[in-house]
Amino acid sequence: MAASPDHLPRPGPAAPGSDLRRCDADSLAAAMRSNRDETLGALARLGSDAEAWALPYLRIINPPLWEIGHVGHFWERWCVRGGLSTPRSSSLLDCADAVFDSNLVPHPTRWHLRLPSPQQTAEYLEQVMQSSIARLEDPPMAAELGGDDPLHMHRLSLFHEMMHKEAFTYTWQTTARSSPVHRDGVPSGGAGAGHVLAAEPGRATIGCDPGDGFVFDNEKWSLPVEIDSFVIDAEPLDCGRFRDFVASGAYLDERLWAPGYFAGLRQSGRVMPRYWRIRGEAEGRWTGSRDASALGRSVCSSGIEVRRFDTWHALEPARILVHVDAFEAEAYCRWAKRRLPTEAQWQYAVERLPGFRWGDAVWEWTATRFHPLPGFAPDAYREYSAPWFETHRSVRGGSFATPRGMIHPRFRNFYMPDRGDIFIGFRTCGD
Repeated sequence: MAASPDHLPRPGPAAPGSDLRRCDADSLAAAMRSNRDETLGALARLGSDAEAWALPYLRIINPPLWEIGHVGHFWERWCVRGGLSTPRSSSLLDCADAVFDSNLVPHPTRWHLRLPSPQQTAEYLEQVMQSSIARLEDPPMAAELGGDDPLHMHRLSLFHEMMHKEAFTYTWQTTARSSPVHRDGVPSGGAGAGHVLAAEPGRATIGCDPGDGFVFDNEKWSLPVEIDSFVIDAEPLDCGRFRDFVASGAYLDERLWAPGYFAGLRQSGRVMPRYWRIRGEAEGRWTGSRDASALGRSVCSSGIEVRRFDTWHALEPARILVHVDAFEAEAYCRWAKRRLPTEAQWQYAVERLPGFRWGDAVWEWTATRFHPLPGFAPDAYREYSAPWFETHRSVRGGSFATPRGMIHPRFRNFYMPDRGDIFIGFRTCGD
């Protein structure tokens, strides 16, 4: 039988002290305050220097100051003002509705807004947090907002802030800036590196049941899936094994790649993952001939460097691989004669297989498209899941930058398959 919700496996080191999906109002208030202090601390470390906040436009990130203000506006909208289409009160910050509402402000527009200063934004976030904690004693009507837990929207807003905290971190990676937090990046493999785990036939349960505490709308409701026997890596893939893939000339081998993706590789000249380079060469590129043997010799003789935030480091073979998209993961699997696990196989492994490491290194690609479960119905925050079904890929686990209270073995994350900028890797599977 699958593990019950009360006895689900915990992730790697630094697991949360309390279950934010079930905890009482006092514990939730403490988590809200601690999380907000970390957010404001990161904001303070960036200071008031306009250059520190000015990033070039990229479609995969948000302007940092806008993103921090949006976090505050989300709390205010759902936990202070009621969350309805016509809020019950005006904002604590005059311009907040016009500039920080993600449903009203298109992504390209966010880069050209006249935003409050970092100091004004910090003051707004503090005012909103004080008001949100006060509303724990008189929360917005749960039935009106689509749930039966009176603290549902407070929990959702806390998880929403945690998601954006991780997004702040990968923004610094994407833009090659120094990060205020998580400077060491992804950890190395552990005792399970290179080992596989064998799974017997059984049943996996994707999603949650009524009474399990807080659930995201895409976790409604549980779907049992019968699983045949399979084997799966005990840990996500490390850099050493992916370096062997690169050195084989795999990025030059059309047979390994989705056709449209390989055309993009040819056009860009990229022969390795994002943020990798052969020492002395440009990031991801190689100036030699498009010959696999010559590329392999160059990798072996010159060595590979990997960028963590604003600093290049020699590749560490034991460090867990990060920043590969789903197409790169699948190409590796074809080369290694393996495959990505399905979402159901990953779920089975996390609940049934001792020695399965997860949740403390990288998010993990699965072979499954992100889809609604049979009991799906959107919650009050209707834009959370529904717009992304079928176009995105199911992603599971959690990364070194994911706040510990966010990580849960039933949490269903999702990204477009071409996203390699996030803290994501993969493990392989076989029959």
